[in-house]
Amino acid sequence: MDKGVLILSLGSDLYGRYAFNLALSIKHTTPNVHVTVVHSNNLYRLTEKQLAVFDNMIECPGEYYMSGNKVCYINAKLWLDKLTPYKETLFIDADMIVSPYKSVESIFKKCKGNDFVMICRGIDSNISEWVNVEEMKDKFGIKKWYDCSSELMYFEDTTIFEKARDIHDLYLNGEFYFKNFAGGVPDEACIVPALLISNKKPKFVPFKPSYWEGVENKFMKSEEIFNNFELLSIGGNSASKHIQNIYNLVIKWYGSKTGLATFTYENKMRIQERKLI
Repeated sequence: MDKGVLILSLGSDLYGRYAFNLALSIKHTTPNVHVTVVHSNNLYRLTEKQLAVFDNMIECPGEYYMSGNKVCYINAKLWLDKLTPYKETLFIDADMIVSPYKSVESIFKKCKGNDFVMICRGIDSNISEWVNVEEMKDKFGIKKWYDCSSELMYFEDTTIFEKARDIHDLYLNGEFYFKNFAGGVPDEACIVPALLISNKKPKFVPFKPSYWEGVENKFMKSEEIFNNFELLSIGGNSASKHIQNIYNLVIKWYGSKTGLATFTYENKMRIQERKLI
């Protein structure tokens, strides 16, 4: 298939419910966009009508999220090139929804023809939550470090993911420092250096199609968020009451327009692997 949106729903059933919410918002704003969910048999809270929102459902092979004998669901992001059924893939984290005033089609149009694009918030930052930036720059000959996020990635090529998997193995071999995330190596600690080794810099600087309150550093009303961003993110362990209320109101509105029951915000700290962060 030529193009589509890929969503991961692995581990807790909460991600299955969030994946449904996201898919519903995509289908309402861009009905013709094909949507695939990759799951770990955790969609059992969804009815047949809710499952029908997805065009395609793929069970994720266990080897993509196992690290030895340990389950590490974030590893699956390093295998998106193997999981996608599309030539042009837009990956979106499950804990996001599309603005009622926007659509993912604008992201496809902006990114089309590029091998790899991901969210980029900073032009030249030496700060990373997950790695020692100076160590990474010295190890891989990277001149500038960029503040990038894997919550949204577009790709037409596999090179970045192949390099990211190689870098992941280097972490496991103890070659350099990383901060544990959800029981393993943070996917961004692998994908970002893979991008900078291959392309020297992100394609678009900045590129912020999603609103995440953790980095915006200012209060925004819902109208301002949805007029300026294609997506709202509720990423992280928790979200403010303000963002929770916006998410709940908008996903309820999508439900009223489609006749399907939707799911409200839940704190991720009840999920076992999130307690390891």
